[in-house]
Amino acid sequence: EEAEAQRRKAAEEAAAAQRQAEEEAEAQRLKAAAEEAAKKQAEEDAEAKRHALAKEEAERVAKQRKAEEEEKEQEAAAKKQAEEEAAAKQRAEAVAEARGKANEDVEKGKKFMDVVEQATQKNNGTEDPKKLLLRKAVEEAVAKKKAEQATEESQKKRGGGREPKKRASATPAASSVGEAKTWEVTGGKQGGIVVRSGKELSTPELERLACGAVVQELSREGNRLQFSLLSGKGPSEGWVNIRSRDNKELLKQRR
Repeated sequence: EEAEAQRRKAAEEAAAAQRQAEEEAEAQRLKAAAEEAAKKQAEEDAEAKRHALAKEEAERVAKQRKAEEEEKEQEAAAKKQAEEEAAAKQRAEAVAEARGKANEDVEKGKKFMDVVEQATQKNNGTEDPKKLLLRKAVEEAVAKKKAEQATEESQKKRGGGREPKKRASATPAASSVGEAKTWEVTGGKQGGIVVRSGKELSTPELERLACGAVVQELSREGNRLQFSLLSGKGPSEGWVNIRSRDNKELLKQRR
């Protein structure tokens, strides 16, 4: 009996020790799991923080880039406006100079006619045929100057107050009276349309013709138009396409 009691006691102690060991092992497992969960949570928090910082940086860069683009656009607009104002001023000065010269020529013609008239009166009403021809030539020159001034004023009114730009080469007076066709540039809003010195596409490229410019038709061959600048920004003369390669309208004929 004593031996059986000792055996049972030993068995109970062994079972208790095993339970104690299992409880300690479970506690260690729970502790390790808690530590692993805490580590994972810390990593997730760090990753979320990195994402937030990256998003803030991207927003800052985008905002800065947008501000720089707006500043460039404002500078470009101010530069373009200054160039247009300077060009308008130059055109106005050129027209004023031409008008003043025309008025001077008219006054000189009038004075010359007065001299011829006085000489005619001194001849008791008899006028030398040579002087008569000379007087008629002066009268025709004066009338031509007046017609040119009237044409210039009518062009200014049709153009909404814009002064027509003088052409470098002389053209017949009849072409500026409205007999020739006029066109308005509707394409090239991002810098103008291509202008070449000749009809062929292989000829040198000139300054671009700005959108809104008004030109006068000198000649036309198919889709190619030879023009003379009346108002707007661009070369005084050249060749342009009426429609682009993808059939978009570049110039529109004015009524």
